[in-house]
Amino acid sequence: MDLFLEQFEPRDEAWFIEEEVKDDQKRKLYEALFTLSNTYVGMRGINEDMPARTTPGTFIAGAFDKSECVAVEMVNFPNPMALYMVLDGQKIDLDHHAASHRRRLDLKRAALFRETVFVKDGQETRFRSVRFVCAHNRNIAIAVTEITPLNWSGELTLVTELDGSVHNAFANWFPDEWLRHLSLVSINDNYDHDTVMVVKTRERGHHYCLATSFDLPGETVARRKKIYGERVVEQVTLQVRQGAPVNVLKFISFEDTRHVPENELVKAATNALNRAKLRGLDQLWAAHQHKWAENWAVADIKITTQNNSQELNAKVRFNLYHLIMHGSETDYWHGIGIKGFTGEMYRGHYFWDTEMYMFPFFLYTNPVVARNLLVFRHSILARAKQNARERGFRGLVFCWECDELGNEGINHEMNRETGVMRRRETIDQYHLNLAVMNALFRYYEATGDFEFMVNYGADLIVENMRFWDSFLVWNEEKKAFDAIQVMGPDEYHANINNNYYTNYLLKVIAQKTVAFFDWCAAHNQNAHYKISGRLSVTAAEVAKWREISEKIYLMAPQDGVLEQFEGYFKLEDYTFTKRNEFGVPVVVELEPMKDPSHPDFTPDFVSYHEALVRMANRMRMIKQADTLMLFYVVPFDFPPEVVKATFYFYEARTLHYSSLSPAICAISAARLNDHDLAGRYFDLSLNMDLQDVKKESENALHTPTSGEVYSIIVQGYAGVFPQGDWLVVDPHLPAEWKSVAFNYRWQGVTLS
Repeated sequence: MDLFLEQFEPRDEAWFIEEEVKDDQKRKLYEALFTLSNTYVGMRGINEDMPARTTPGTFIAGAFDKSECVAVEMVNFPNPMALYMVLDGQKIDLDHHAASHRRRLDLKRAALFRETVFVKDGQETRFRSVRFVCAHNRNIAIAVTEITPLNWSGELTLVTELDGSVHNAFANWFPDEWLRHLSLVSINDNYDHDTVMVVKTRERGHHYCLATSFDLPGETVARRKKIYGERVVEQVTLQVRQGAPVNVLKFISFEDTRHVPENELVKAATNALNRAKLRGLDQLWAAHQHKWAENWAVADIKITTQNNSQELNAKVRFNLYHLIMHGSETDYWHGIGIKGFTGEMYRGHYFWDTEMYMFPFFLYTNPVVARNLLVFRHSILARAKQNARERGFRGLVFCWECDELGNEGINHEMNRETGVMRRRETIDQYHLNLAVMNALFRYYEATGDFEFMVNYGADLIVENMRFWDSFLVWNEEKKAFDAIQVMGPDEYHANINNNYYTNYLLKVIAQKTVAFFDWCAAHNQNAHYKISGRLSVTAAEVAKWREISEKIYLMAPQDGVLEQFEGYFKLEDYTFTKRNEFGVPVVVELEPMKDPSHPDFTPDFVSYHEALVRMANRMRMIKQADTLMLFYVVPFDFPPEVVKATFYFYEARTLHYSSLSPAICAISAARLNDHDLAGRYFDLSLNMDLQDVKKESENALHTPTSGEVYSIIVQGYAGVFPQGDWLVVDPHLPAEWKSVAFNYRWQGVTLS
């Protein structure tokens, strides 16, 4: 019996994603796909031998810094994962010595399994490893390695590193620019058995400690540890025998001064490390598996089909896995970045994507996480109110991209050649406020958590309505309130008036806000008094919110189609005639810009994008689902004929150049029983990262799209969605599906 495989190899094809490539062009993609996390620390799935094009990423939740960067961004921390062999003085790696190589992301147990056979001068050596970030202990990660000389005996050197010389390198002014967010504070003596490194963020000044232990159980070895500036290198040399495996254990602990005092930091990290070593691998592996079994017990979705459904289930679980590993049950002082822990794109900022696309998964599987995400928004309330004041309004305006303190993550765009600055209209997407409020009310409806509403939710809904009261403009001719110069989810049309999605969702949120105050006044006067007193809410103010809910301007449908914004129907019409291999529309007129043989070719994506936006400005072409969002958020509010006419009108004019967009179409198409269209968009969302649809997943994954995969299945295909205090169940399963099974948390009960 092969004990290593028996203990660690994932074998159920419905529960793993496999990599069997040595193509270094896909190496970074699998690093992102194979990210491991326990919601506190996340680590990209790099290969331990650190071949070329390796992009290490070690990220800690809510850890941001700015330094010389154009905007605040999440910090890339020291890399503790390097472990490689040296034979005859030569480093062994995938680039030069791999005879075979496979890795599997174990979705059920949240672990990364690897088996590589290296060959050097005829000597074959098998390298197996498994690593995991402990789900039951936020401080600990573990790497287990088994190295077996298959046809030789002799001397082997193993090298491991803790590399503090890392840098951030995404989306700075220039592609080759490296920016540092860390300063080295200390490294312990190089004769100590364990390695302890303390770093601090340069602007924020938070201290972080990484402690590592490198052991070969049962082996007597000579150790040598060297320090090269901010990189600690430890090597051991030993005699190995043919067929006899060498076992290597590496324990890693993490801690920071946001959790413990600075003078206790090293002690806390080393104590966590020592406790882990005392418990041992077997206990920690069992506890980790138990926690993930608990996660899957409530979060899993199982689909049975007419044919083999293992691949489909594995892909669905891959998307669920990338949600579970980011949702904290304990911490409420940070959100979930748009890319999670998978890479640096968008600098790890928090967008509306969290509340609009990821939130439903947490709400209906683990409401504690959903609550924490809303409490985080409350924790940055003061900054949101400051943002509103800076723009000349009352109430709150959440920054479009924000860090853990609520600061705006968008820097005004600069032309790199001229230095000219211009305003980014994306900050005018005030519908972010409404996304948060929609999540808030859905949480309240699903949980009945009145304590949350009194102590947190009320602050947010009141300040949200105060913003809109100060922002909207009364139009005497229309006898209605206008929303002037906004941007809807479709980011290709800026400075527009009365975006239908924004105005209608505001109507819904205003109605729910007024209804909440009415209920408190009638049924819980103590709560009403507490909220009104703390927030100085007057009856006249509530009356004004009621008026907004009744008189916000909404354009009448034309031929059953809702108009995206005022004047949209006056734009030049445009529909797509060509799609790429994934079914994404192609703008034929701009394709020459991508052709190196054409005079209009430009290698700069920015130029192509700007040309696309200029073209879209005068046309009905849109970047991503906008008006159609309403059929996702409030699916029962519109007559069927309006839903159908509006859906097919915009589906023909939507580029889906945001990964968020296809799923919205999939949900509506499923509910319209258009299974061909629903299937196309479901497959696009399901495989967004697995097939690297947008050719950017190697930098970081589209985590919100994983949330949408959940919603397509539950809301679209299974047809489960709240309507007031009730759940509507109206299935629209694809013909090839026999069944879909999942759990759903509703008002304190787990429904199966």
